[in-house]
Amino acid sequence: MHARHVLVTGGSGFLGSSIVRRLLAADASVFVTILDRKIPATVLEEFPGRIRHDARSISEFLAAPRDWQFETIIHMAWASHPATSMKFPVQDLDANVSLGIRLLESCARLGARRLIFSSSGGTVYGELNCERASENHPTNPVSIYGAAKLAFESYGRVIGRRDGFDVVSLRITNPYGPYQLRGVPVGSIANFLLAARADRPITLFGDGSIVRDYISADDVAEAFCLAARVPDLAPGPYNISTGIGSSLSQIIELVEQVSGRGLMVDRQPNRGFDVPRNVLEWNLFGSATGWRPTISLDKGVATMWDFLK
Repeated sequence: MHARHVLVTGGSGFLGSSIVRRLLAADASVFVTILDRKIPATVLEEFPGRIRHDARSISEFLAAPRDWQFETIIHMAWASHPATSMKFPVQDLDANVSLGIRLLESCARLGARRLIFSSSGGTVYGELNCERASENHPTNPVSIYGAAKLAFESYGRVIGRRDGFDVVSLRITNPYGPYQLRGVPVGSIANFLLAARADRPITLFGDGSIVRDYISADDVAEAFCLAARVPDLAPGPYNISTGIGSSLSQIIELVEQVSGRGLMVDRQPNRGFDVPRNVLEWNLFGSATGWRPTISLDKGVATMWDFLK
């Protein structure tokens, strides 16, 4: 069995570290290079000799000579979220899309047969015209974040076709998991759990009726692992979701139930980039790879609370 080298940009983040662990645990022939500013020592210790950490920026890494070629590149690095992208659109373009294009331009030189992109199922579609959106739903993002993710998908499709490698975009809905609780938490579930532990108010934008499709980081990691391993996976976008919607009010109730603590709520007006509902179909990726979501929301949130305690 020949060694398979995988490059993961942003591999020390909440989702990135979950994906790296899953890749290494699933295939003993895989070696991973994480391109990120820092990485928890525990990740390096788990798989000695099969994981390398490169602290250079993507630009520095691409400009330097290397002794390694990468069969697969997983692109997780993204320097913004919806709120910050709306405030700084030009910086968002430079830090994410422009830098990402440089990575795409280097894929053939790096030896990559496939680049797997962490896209955003929660933002690229905009307002839905149905209960659950498939990949054929019109894309009409209402945030700079979603527009930038969609732009990178388009560049990837064109450059990949030109240079002879596949680009697979996994449009993830709203991921959650224990490692989301490290550093600055992103996501309603992580923030609500931390507020419950600290006995402080949560901030709720709107009346709690906003519906999202929450998916466990473990299920997301398995999807990336399959996207890297299935040889005949067609390029293009795939939704990574559960197909089940939960409102913010339901998330508050679940966090209160799991933690045994009531949440104080600081209600704020709706934000302009929060669509009322986002729930996606996952059948296309499931049919292509055999993947399916396996972790229920109540079990996943309970696991996060246990981790937090």
